[in-house]
Amino acid sequence: MARLSVQRFLALLEASRLLSDRQLSRLRALDHGESVPEMIARKLVKRRYLTRWQARMLLSGKRGPFVLGNYRLLEPLGHGGMGTVFKAHQSAMTRVVALKVMSRKLLKDERALKRFQREIRAAAALDHPHIIHAFDAGCVNNTYFLVMEYAVSRDLKHWIAATGKSPVRWSCECIRQAALGLQYAHERGIAHRDIKPSNLLLIQESADERPLVKIVDFGLARAALDIGGDPGLTRIGQGLGTSDYVAPEQADDSTRSDTRADIFSLGCTLFELLTGQLPFPGSSPFERLMARFKQDAPPLSSLRRDVPAGLDEVVSRMLARNPNHRFQSPAEAAEALAAYAWNDELVAPAPPGTAEIGSASGIDDRNHDANLFMESLSAELSSRSFTALANPGTGRVRRSWLPWAIAALALILVMIVAWASG
Repeated sequence: MARLSVQRFLALLEASRLLSDRQLSRLRALDHGESVPEMIARKLVKRRYLTRWQARMLLSGKRGPFVLGNYRLLEPLGHGGMGTVFKAHQSAMTRVVALKVMSRKLLKDERALKRFQREIRAAAALDHPHIIHAFDAGCVNNTYFLVMEYAVSRDLKHWIAATGKSPVRWSCECIRQAALGLQYAHERGIAHRDIKPSNLLLIQESADERPLVKIVDFGLARAALDIGGDPGLTRIGQGLGTSDYVAPEQADDSTRSDTRADIFSLGCTLFELLTGQLPFPGSSPFERLMARFKQDAPPLSSLRRDVPAGLDEVVSRMLARNPNHRFQSPAEAAEALAAYAWNDELVAPAPPGTAEIGSASGIDDRNHDANLFMESLSAELSSRSFTALANPGTGRVRRSWLPWAIAALALILVMIVAWASG
């Protein structure tokens, strides 16, 4: 491949529309007799006229597009079956946004385009703390794009890959928040249809702090249903959902699926968060897809000992193969998960019947309070043990004598209370 000349680089730079006319004029007026394109690009990056990604694209001879309407693409954030997401700058609002450029393979005919635009307008009307807000949608030179809220985050799929099993309460809180977002959309007649870890953004990444989760790509999966192509498994991952997380009825006939299919997909995601593996086994996507038609997911407790029995039942109900046996709304699922989800006090929920057992055996309030304190302390120490997950890959956990001193003091307090009540 021939080396890019300075003049060719300047021509590509001008065509990119990344620099103002004044900046281009000053650049062309300079003597580039001994320069090479890489040297010019390095200076432009240093002055923040270009991002590193923009410079690399230009140096490789790419024309872009780097500008779509009022949006200037800064760098790619991720790529999926429906398109590529870029970090972008909106000149009119002087703000940074996430801009999803739709794959041209998905948008081939006029009906598909109209459906896409209609679904995006519906998604843009969703305003909820657990849904990434859609600001705008447009088309420039036959390139369709969706403009969304930008948040410094990573999706739960990357989190799972980096950490494996996640804390029980932390994981339940993530899925509870997603269920609240789904309920809000459900009340407005919108189902997601492609819930999976990569469509759940984790804003707060530390496992010893309360998470903040936001759902992305509302409306896009349903829009893809109108896109041309043979029906069947080839469309899994587009309109029907992703094979590892799709509900049986959705894979069988997507037109008859509803928000209960999203609940099934949430259950698959929670199962993977807690165990580090998918609920339905198989050596290929097809085998894993077929498994959900033939067998139930294994109990969480068979893969993880610290899962409460009640949570085992909640996840099993979310993953019921018959949609009539699942929670009938995301709100019901969120309510069921609340008992096992994160709370600011970090107090574990008392097992069923605790109060009655204590009363029948003559245990007074002081012992009961001491037991609750010990449960709270145990939960706090357990959550602190996951501090290393906040910075995956560091391989170090900070140690402190303070938690052990508190534990010893608490043990002495329980012994004193027990002696005094005896």
